[in-house]
Amino acid sequence: MILAYILLTSTMMGKYNSNLLSVVKIKNRGDISMKKAILLGLFLAVVLCGFSAPVAQATLIAVTFDNLNSGGGNVNQPETLGWQFTVSGSSIAVTNLGVFDNNHPSGLDLSHGVGIWDSHGNLLVSATVLAGAVDPLVNQFRYVSIAPTKLGPGTYTIGATWSNLGDNYIAQTNTNFQTGPGITFLRDEYSAETSLLTLPTNSVGGTFDPASFGPNFEFTPVPEPTTLVLLGIGLVGLVGVRMKLKK
Repeated sequence: MILAYILLTSTMMGKYNSNLLSVVKIKNRGDISMKKAILLGLFLAVVLCGFSAPVAQATLIAVTFDNLNSGGGNVNQPETLGWQFTVSGSSIAVTNLGVFDNNHPSGLDLSHGVGIWDSHGNLLVSATVLAGAVDPLVNQFRYVSIAPTKLGPGTYTIGATWSNLGDNYIAQTNTNFQTGPGITFLRDEYSAETSLLTLPTNSVGGTFDPASFGPNFEFTPVPEPTTLVLLGIGLVGLVGVRMKLKK
């Protein structure tokens, strides 16, 4: 496929070289060849970058653990339960926000708001996981789809509204607790005495191991910038070296 793009691009460059070169000051025939090589390489980079087929990314879960059927009970008052985490290395795209469902398959007793904040306290994305079994169940978390939200390397907090009127959370020791690639769990977070979705900033410091769940999210890795641009630049360099050797 890449070879086809190269042939197509070469044909197009042959057609449009005269127009492109007309805006470049030329001193001699050697300069003309070099200018053509540079323009061809840059054009190749752009075309290959634009026509490269997107690679499907697998959906990953932020946190997983084994004892999903063990609940922790109800909260004593309305609050936002959550946890703090970091994204390291490459960026991720959050695609689904979820909450723990202790009552599957009948579903949640109540609807739960879920949100993610950045380290400055800005709410980046939020959604509501509906009561009942409306939203799909994955590993005993019910998820609602959102527009993909990019999280670059940094520190974030996820939280979900929880009521003392229904829906148990899980807060006891979570066996085989793991995080998804690039996700590092930092600590539990909560914000008490409000039924509104609020940035959780309090922590019980390890009383719950590792935190109350509460919320979770699914994500996909964000592909790194294509290397095809580097390919085009490399072609320019190779042609330039070859021309110098001919001289």
